[in-house]
Amino acid sequence: MIVVQPGDVATEFTQNRAVIKNHGVVSDYSNHFKRAFWRIQQDERFRIRAEHVAYKIEYSLHSSLPRFRYIPSSTTQRLAVIFKKIIPFLFLKMS
Repeated sequence: MIVVQPGDVATEFTQNRAVIKNHGVVSDYSNHFKRAFWRIQQDERFRIRAEHVAYKIEYSLHSSLPRFRYIPSSTTQRLAVIFKKIIPFLFLKMS
């Protein structure tokens, strides 16, 4: 079994996303939502291309000794995962 776990991948979801207005509803979570939504949009700017994911899949299928897991993602995303494991308390305030 081979697992391919891509990070953020460049698709047309970002530019086709529709944001529905809340029609005057005020929520305690609206500021949290705005911050999280802004963060998602920032992350999507540093995404990898779909071709890169396809290349990893093809590479794993043709490898004579394939790894169990392939994680095609940007360097920034890989470093974030490593740092989160090493220094988890830094990410508590970001969440």
